[in-house]
Order: sequence, then C-alpha cells, then structure tokens
Amino acid sequence: MALSHEDLLHGATITNLLREIAKLDEDIVYKIKFDGTKAAYQIIFSHETRKGLLKIGFFLKHSRKRISPWRYTFTNDHQEEIETLDKENDYVFVLLITDQEGVAVLNSQLLKSLLDNNSYETGSISISRKHGENYRVNGSKVRLNKALPKNNFPSSIADVVIAYLKRKQSKRKLLLKYFKYLVERD
Repeated sequence: MALSHEDLLHGATITNLLREIAKLDEDIVYKIKFDGTKAAYQIIFSHETRKGLLKIGFFLKHSRKRISPWRYTFTNDHQEEIETLDKENDYVFVLLITDQEGVAVLNSQLLKSLLDNNSYETGSISISRKHGENYRVNGSKVRLNKALPKNNFPSSIADVVIAYLKRKQSKRKLLLKYFKYLVERD
C-alpha cells in the first residue's frame, strides 16, 4: 500500500501529539478511533492509576503549499463531521497542517465563528505567517483579532490532557486556560 502525502502529514501530526503526552506522563494510555473520513479521529485518553476518561476529537486538514498563505475549504460534509465529533467528545480540535511548516490549532467553536455561518455553507479559512511571526487567521467572513502561536502544537493539547487526567482542573476551565486566544476575534 502506498502512503499518500496526506497519510504522512496526518501520521506525523498525531505521532508528535502522542509523543509530547508520553514525555509529560508515561502512565497515560490512549485508544485511537477513526471516525468518518480520513480527516476525523477520536483519541480516548486515560491514566493507568486514576479513574476517568478524556475524549478528544480531531479534524485534520492539510495544505501542500510550501509557503504562506495556506487555504483550507470546509464543505458542508466537513462541517457536519465536525459537528458529530462535537457531540461525541469532550473537546474537538481542528488541526490545520501548513505543509511542513507547522500546525495551527483551532477549536470547533472558533472554526464555526470564522466560517460565520449556521447553514453549513462551504466556507474557507486562510492562514498566513511572516518569517519569525505567529499565524494570522482569516475566515470566510471573519478575521481573528489575535495571532495563533506557531509553537502551540502539540504542547497546548498535551497540557490539557495531562492536567485533566491529573484532576487539576475541570474540562471547561482547561479549555479556557490553554486556549484563551481561541475565543477572541474581531
């Protein structure tokens, strides 16, 4: 079986996330479920010595363009798939892979606001980055007021998993703590 460019980028992204979590706590175990298309994943995290599960849905999109700006289209089917992930998980993150440049992290609520529609019309997101700067994100009709940190992935998601499984904070407080920028926009 030949591996596509998409397979390689998705595999590297998920592997980097799991490696970061293992580096922070080797007792965290996970199970990966493949839901829907090749873009949707569910990872169920648990701790070997503590009770509780954390379900996180991931929707990955990639751009093969080598330099900024990178553009991503979200069809009606993509948005419905993300909505399904939202219903089945504690968190949902949309990971926008900018070829080999990095990964921009959005949550599902921010994605909806950037696409600025409730009718599931096809929408798009553009990510740009100048040398040495963070990601700038523009949606179909909305511009994000704050830059997304370029080095936010995978550490911010790993921090959420670790903190929740160690019972330091609730799921809602964790999302607000680690992803404050995800709710700020023009």
